[in-house]
Order: sequence, then structure tokens, then C-alpha cells
Amino acid sequence: MNLYEKIEEIRSKPEHIRMRYVWAMVAISMVFVIAIWFFSLASNQNTEPLIPKETGTPQQNANNNQ
Repeated sequence: MNLYEKIEEIRSKPEHIRMRYVWAMVAISMVFVIAIWFFSLASNQNTEPLIPKETGTPQQNANNNQ
């Protein structure tokens, strides 16, 4: 069965059954989004920050940069 036939089959079902398909697809999509988000956070933990942490007061940091 190809995708077009499956879509037509789902279209012919009652609305409450179609809503089950909708919520199932939403749940599957969210699993993928959360997985990508989780792995991107995990990979960012292993890298150095783009902006280095400065120590001291802002005045001391300004004097050190001159």
C-alpha cells in the first residue's frame, strides 16, 4: 500500500478515528523534536562557551582590556 492509498483510507474513516491518527502523529513528531533537542544540549555540554567567563568587577575587566 502506498502513501496516497493510506491517506485515502484514513480520510474515509470516522472523525474520531482520524483524530487518533492526528494525535499519534503529533506524539511521534514530538518524540523526534525532544530527541534532537536533547542530543543538541548534550553536544553543547562538551564545547567551550563562545563568550569566555570574566572574573572580577566590570571596572577591572575594562582596565585589563586596555
